[in-house]
Amino acid sequence: MSFWYFVLNLGILWQLVSVPGVVLTTIDFDSELNRISYLDQELVNPVAPQKIINDSLGVKLSASSALSMDWETGSVLWQKEADQKQSIASLTKLMTALVWLDFNPGWDKVVTIRESDYREGGRFYLFKGEQLTTQDLFRSTLIVSDNNAAVALARSTDLFLEDFVLKMNEKARQLDMMSTVFIEPTGLHAGNVSTINDVAKLVQAAFVDPDIRAVVGTQEAGYNIINTGRFNRLVSTNQLFGSFINVLAGKTGYSDEAGGCLAVLGEGEQGQKVLAIVLGSDDHYSRFNDVKALLQWTYNNFNWPEKIIEEEYE
Repeated sequence: MSFWYFVLNLGILWQLVSVPGVVLTTIDFDSELNRISYLDQELVNPVAPQKIINDSLGVKLSASSALSMDWETGSVLWQKEADQKQSIASLTKLMTALVWLDFNPGWDKVVTIRESDYREGGRFYLFKGEQLTTQDLFRSTLIVSDNNAAVALARSTDLFLEDFVLKMNEKARQLDMMSTVFIEPTGLHAGNVSTINDVAKLVQAAFVDPDIRAVVGTQEAGYNIINTGRFNRLVSTNQLFGSFINVLAGKTGYSDEAGGCLAVLGEGEQGQKVLAIVLGSDDHYSRFNDVKALLQWTYNNFNWPEKIIEEEYE
């Protein structure tokens, strides 16, 4: 790639990050993502949840920005600093996965880990010379947020890394994420920035995709390295699995610049599906406490009319 081509790409990315924030809208997934075959909706014409306690203004969180949303209608139920731009850490990998699926070279393609795949930060799960399938790279990227796996996954498309990142930014525009910019596919770079509104659009698109949904809803998995036989055990970085929160899907992120980031699709006792996202929580553990508090506050302060009507006729 020439020097001037690199400079041109930097100019494009600078223009993208300077675009002002936009109001969150529900994505028409059928037109945006041809792979999606379902919307995970149990009701034909769902109605947005209604607030029960109007005096409750929200919930106290350490996160600098946050949002809760009704999954079935896309209605935002509570938000904090919705248009504040900030680093999003490994939530970036949801976009990496979406773009990879657009260029999917096949789940059984064998990839050899290269030294150039190494990225400082986080735990190392893969080592130079080891061979594994793209399916296992995909799982490593999303379950344990492996940075080396994310880079190797992007490389498996046969795109240059810079071109893959351009596709990530194109995908962001397609999803109306107008305040978002990506610099690389792992989330290690502080220049991967977005707003809570834009991240919600990314998470909606990712969690509704059946291939991504199956992986981010997995607490533990594993596979054998092809050429050595070494077993790689994957335990989700999402510590809300196994808690009192019923987690349907989730993705973590953390860096010194971004703080704690977390997106979780939870299900309440009456089957209420709520998407909770936090950015900039105080530390590694605060993000989990923030999301638990946000989900519980949402369940307690809203009712789902059609859920009640449906139960009355059962």
